[in-house]
Amino acid sequence: MKLPPDIQSCAGALLALDPDPVPRFLSLRDILKLPPSDRALQEAKKAMLRSRWVAELATEQLPHGGWARFHSMDTKSKNKIFTTEYGVLRAVHIGLDGRDTILTRARRYLIALLNKQLPWPEHKEANDRWASGEEMFIASALAWIDPGSPALEKVYAKWCRIAEQTFATGRFDAEAEARAHGLAVSGTNCVGYLGLRNRHAVYLLAKAQDRLRDVCV
Repeated sequence: MKLPPDIQSCAGALLALDPDPVPRFLSLRDILKLPPSDRALQEAKKAMLRSRWVAELATEQLPHGGWARFHSMDTKSKNKIFTTEYGVLRAVHIGLDGRDTILTRARRYLIALLNKQLPWPEHKEANDRWASGEEMFIASALAWIDPGSPALEKVYAKWCRIAEQTFATGRFDAEAEARAHGLAVSGTNCVGYLGLRNRHAVYLLAKAQDRLRDVCV
């Protein structure tokens, strides 16, 4: 698809400024949409991988593949990558994908956490919603790297059921949402931070949109 002249000219103007390797790579990949076989894009990817931003991610990544805590920041830590959630988002936003070493390691770690092969790396909240919250945080981070991962299927299905029941009348129904959470999530009718309006749930539903369409017809 041919880009509108204004978008193409903006990308060209940015590239003419000889920007940092990250915006250069993202401009070529995401704005000009050069194919993976394009030599300019390949060279830009190599430069991006040598950037200090990638170096910070690699240096602070722990042996298991995560970073520091998972969801809540340790205020005493001097790490620049202060949670695994932040590490994943930062890696994706600077142009890394699931084929790159940093996110390959992170994906393995997230799948192990989701399958409870590794323990949750920080304090657990003392409420009956926490197990589902923990699952939601892990799954949304994994969906940033590999939205088609088989490990996400049950999580997608759960949130699709909640959405279907919440919008069964065609409109948002707070009481129906509470009932849906009572059945599918926490065992109580207290929605709290697990409501459909939280960013993690929205992102999971966005990635499960094909499944959601099938469920909701």
